[in-house]
Amino acid sequence: MIDYLIRGTLKAEGADPQEAKQVARLTNQWICEHFNLLTLPGAESKILVGTVEDLEDAQIALAATTLGEDYCILTEDKGFCTVLGVPLVSPSQLLVATETTEAKQLIPVLDLAPQRRSLLPELERALRSVIQDGKYIMGPEVKRFEEEVAAYLGVKHAIAVNSGTDALVIGLKALGIGAGDEVITTPFSFFATAESISNVGAKPIFVDINPLTFNIDPTQIEAKITPQTAAIMPVHLYGHPAAMAQILEIAQKYDLKIIEDCAQAFGARYFQESVGSEYAGNPKISDPIRGKAVGSIGDVGAYSFFPSKNLGAYGDGGLITTDQDAVAEQASMLRVHGARKKYHNEVLGYNSRLDTIQAAILRVKLPHINLWNQARRQAAQFYNELLSSVPGIVTPHLVEGHVFHQYTIRVLDGKRDALQQKLAEQGIGSMIYYPVPQDQLPVYQGQYESYEISTQLSQEVLSLPIWPEIESEKQAHIVKVLTSLFC
Repeated sequence: MIDYLIRGTLKAEGADPQEAKQVARLTNQWICEHFNLLTLPGAESKILVGTVEDLEDAQIALAATTLGEDYCILTEDKGFCTVLGVPLVSPSQLLVATETTEAKQLIPVLDLAPQRRSLLPELERALRSVIQDGKYIMGPEVKRFEEEVAAYLGVKHAIAVNSGTDALVIGLKALGIGAGDEVITTPFSFFATAESISNVGAKPIFVDINPLTFNIDPTQIEAKITPQTAAIMPVHLYGHPAAMAQILEIAQKYDLKIIEDCAQAFGARYFQESVGSEYAGNPKISDPIRGKAVGSIGDVGAYSFFPSKNLGAYGDGGLITTDQDAVAEQASMLRVHGARKKYHNEVLGYNSRLDTIQAAILRVKLPHINLWNQARRQAAQFYNELLSSVPGIVTPHLVEGHVFHQYTIRVLDGKRDALQQKLAEQGIGSMIYYPVPQDQLPVYQGQYESYEISTQLSQEVLSLPIWPEIESEKQAHIVKVLTSLFC
């Protein structure tokens, strides 16, 4: 519409048609770069016709509802159509509010609204297609997503399941791991890591972490291997790839399986720099897996599509990846009650199917993941630059392939909790991932030794706001508030 208005106006004034077209294109480009355009849902718009006195006002109000819950319409029109209950604010009311309210930026630890707004038309089309098709469980979108995500990750098989936790459990069972087995993993992770091992009847064996990467320290793994050890489960925590070359070498030496916990690392790729060859005791390894996606290196990869993840659904979702036909066949059976053919159950399985709506949403988002991850890396680098001179703060290690699901700093000298409180007072969100190592959780109380680095970091880590669209001004404000506690 704007394009036609501009071109029509310029033509009426005698402008050259090609010049008018170019001006219209540049104007549209500027508008898209500086404003979030509101879409008007077609089906709902039809309902308004004949039911409201002022259709134009009602359409504006309907478009505003696509912003979510936190919105209002700024207008001087006292007769503005309020049939939809949209909050109205006059310019004078806005001025009074801004003059009497303390200026404070409210910055959440994660803001999904920019992503939702930019993709809303595509998401609506995808959802409408699923609803019209009527196949809500294991519909065609699931198979299409599996094919597309397998191609993206460079794996032979991708099996979509109900959650990241189910991906770990089913992945372990598909590898034949169960009662009497031991699985080596990290104590510094979300509980689903150890929980999945316990839930298949195996025992988690913890190995402490490297303080620079937050991931399992491969130099300590061999000391924990016993005749019962069946697998290693590295976690690519915060989006930082684990030291897969060294882990792979150990697994091959002792004939162990590898199941990668990629819940926080969709799109991350392993590079030699990720190994940490500069760390004491970590030999430099010339590896053939450089540039491979995490989840494509071990026997099985397990992903989560929880809404907050880099590639997130609008509900729960997960994925199992493997290059092994037998493992893929077993995992595919396990997700549908252990049956290849309906009502012909061969093994005890699970009800763990990714629903069609979530698959459709993930298909819309998948083509954008590289740009989103690159934006996260740029935001992390900017944080590191801003924080480089702040005493008492240790910034995360920047390595190629890191996707920064979280931007996690270490706050030294026992000031972490005070800093989090100060940020909260200024309306800035932050999170602690994780305040208690898995070995110290009540469910495992008394079963394990204490792991020094994991325990120390659980008292120091703090994750700051990060998402692909976070503005540099917000980051600078966060660092300014943070710095005031130390300088």
